[in-house]
Amino acid sequence: MKRTNRKSFLRTSLLLGGGLFFTGKILSEIKEKAENPDTILDENDPTPNALGFHHDASKTDFSLYPERRAKTQKDNICKNCQQYQRVDERWGRCSIMGANLVSQSGWCSAFTKKM
Repeated sequence: MKRTNRKSFLRTSLLLGGGLFFTGKILSEIKEKAENPDTILDENDPTPNALGFHHDASKTDFSLYPERRAKTQKDNICKNCQQYQRVDERWGRCSIMGANLVSQSGWCSAFTKKM
């Protein structure tokens, strides 16, 4: 059996203790987010920002998405998208945007018309 000296024991104990502490912190944050999932999606987060998402489809950047100007695109909003699951009369969840809420009148470049 290998003998451990005091220095090795203290170092191992500190590493394990620190690991347990940070694991507990991370798990408590995950639990808090799971218990309070009804937060509104921030348009400036990386995913919505990359997809040109806005809670109000009329605020779409038409220089980046010129096809949005067409009259045929008028009904291309979140509530008519395949990815949207309604929560109440104004908000829903998008399978692309994660657990946060999106407005039913929003739009992003990942829009897929419901069948």
